[in-house]
Amino acid sequence: MKPVVIELDLDFTMVNVFPGWERMCGRWAMATGKSVDDVIGLGRGLWTTDGQLYSPEAHLEFLPAPSNDHLADVASALSQFYQWLADGNAVYEDVPDFIAWADACEAINGTGIISFGEPEFQSRKINSLPAPRAKFEPITFTSRHGRKARRLVSLHGRSRPVIFVDDNGGEHEKAKGFPNIRRVQILRDPDKELSGHAQWHIRSLMEIPDLIPEMLAS
Repeated sequence: MKPVVIELDLDFTMVNVFPGWERMCGRWAMATGKSVDDVIGLGRGLWTTDGQLYSPEAHLEFLPAPSNDHLADVASALSQFYQWLADGNAVYEDVPDFIAWADACEAINGTGIISFGEPEFQSRKINSLPAPRAKFEPITFTSRHGRKARRLVSLHGRSRPVIFVDDNGGEHEKAKGFPNIRRVQILRDPDKELSGHAQWHIRSLMEIPDLIPEMLAS
């Protein structure tokens, strides 16, 4: 058996930026004269539009220009959001323990993060993750939804076991054609729909250590 690697999604697997992001949107709404719901709705629309990579800077381009009196408020809201992110506030509680386990586990040859998103914004998120990160590979980006499985195969081949953790059932559906990819859906939201395309469903990354023997036997 070749050494196993773990590849993790970023958003809603390791980090959740939305609490800080929504506060930023509230301040932007006040500065631009839009409603909070409109600003948040516009941002979520950009986030989910195929071919559009979300970043706060891109979001701002679609909002009315603030008056001179509010220019500083817009910049301050963005700066404070990025500081909130850098301070690790978006990181899920189980992530530090998982990173420490993955670094220490001899059965794990490496751990990577594969993410769909705008590279600079995604890099800010990964930089907020705690040390140690000795076994963590540089982040790998995909420019479209549903391309992670192909990217993983191009990185690791078709025979090496790859434990792929993602909240998005669509990514697991695309990964079904690659037998070496073990498909794990993480359900951070208790109301999230279970994907029938995933082979395992977990609520915490720290469920993975106990599942490793089963995953490698399948």
